[in-house]
Amino acid sequence: PRVARQPVEGAGQQGPGLEAAMASVRSSAASKRGQRRSRSEEKLIRQEEERKHLEEEELRLAAEQLEREILEQKRLEEEERARIAAEDKIRKDNELPELLQILKMNMASVQKLHKNLREATKWQRYMKCDGTPDPTIPQ
Repeated sequence: PRVARQPVEGAGQQGPGLEAAMASVRSSAASKRGQRRSRSEEKLIRQEEERKHLEEEELRLAAEQLEREILEQKRLEEEERARIAAEDKIRKDNELPELLQILKMNMASVQKLHKNLREATKWQRYMKCDGTPDPTIPQ
């Protein structure tokens, strides 16, 4: 049976000796199509397949580890956002009554200023009175 080779990332890292041996095994296997492989050829093929399988397994494990790390990072970021949101809510809840008190004082001051302005305007008009009736007083 013929073994189909699939390119694997990082293949060929064991050195040119193994690759050369594999190439000679493949070329001799191609020329001896009908003949049975020797034990050394089969051993080399099994070693190559095992090496590929180990590389694929390492890649899969590395990908799983990376995915776990990404998920953990996302979880930590979400926890941090939730913690910050909770702190902001507590701070806002604490500041709201104080802010309402300040707004009430400002509203009272503004109303007092408007009342004083109306009274001052009415007093100025009274002081300029030339005897004609005051149009602001209903008859």
